[in-house]
Amino acid sequence: MRYSSIIQLLLVPCTIVSVTPFTINPRKSKSSFVTSVRTPYRYPRSTEELNNPRTRFSSLEMAYSKYGNGRSSSRYAASDRSKRQERVGHVVRTELATILHKGTLIKNDDDPIEDELRRRINIINADISPDLRQARVTVSIMAGKDRKEDIIAKRRAYAWLVRCTKSIRHALAQKMKHMKASPDVTFVQVDVGAAVDVMQLIEKVSKGYKRDDLFDMELEDDDEDDDEWVDEIEDGEEGTKSEDDDWVDFDGGEEGEFPEVDMENET
Repeated sequence: MRYSSIIQLLLVPCTIVSVTPFTINPRKSKSSFVTSVRTPYRYPRSTEELNNPRTRFSSLEMAYSKYGNGRSSSRYAASDRSKRQERVGHVVRTELATILHKGTLIKNDDDPIEDELRRRINIINADISPDLRQARVTVSIMAGKDRKEDIIAKRRAYAWLVRCTKSIRHALAQKMKHMKASPDVTFVQVDVGAAVDVMQLIEKVSKGYKRDDLFDMELEDDDEDDDEWVDEIEDGEEGTKSEDDDWVDFDGGEEGEFPEVDMENET
């Protein structure tokens, strides 16, 4: 009886309806996945997301936004490097300002400058290379009371910085022992005061400022000089010379006279 019921069930036609969507596993069937699926494959979170054309390429967009246009590094690598450079640059700028202000850590300085001039050196910026091995330090020397001596003082201060670069780098390495390496320092001088003056002049011109014209000055006539002019003749006597005294007739006539010419009879 039991076997007969099993045989009847096998003879009855039946239809199997699949209610679950068919998905392809790319790990098991890589070739079939490539040939059958045209869009980038990803496991859908829901049926609505699968049917939405805007979300079908979200995985590809996420991959490109994370790794860049075909690059293996993250798109945040550039910003991370810039932040790291800014942090190291801030440390270099702070430590250099302390070293220049104190001046005690600078060794082997055969020709030191005055303490007052050394303290006038300001560290404007420290630009660090991506490998953290080079530091381009921008400095500015403050102006003193005497403008005539400022030019010479600024040259002496910058020459001292260039001459003592190795000693300053050694002092910087002692301050930055917590880091792996200390960058090589290169000093570049800028004139902030001159830049501020130019900005102020541009602001004045934009507001309608006009420079005084130096050529509008009125020249006073010296009448006294005109009265002192005295005409002298050959014998040294003072007076005036008549125009007839120097006339000479080159045609053989008498001195001071022109020969008479008859214009009517002349052909």
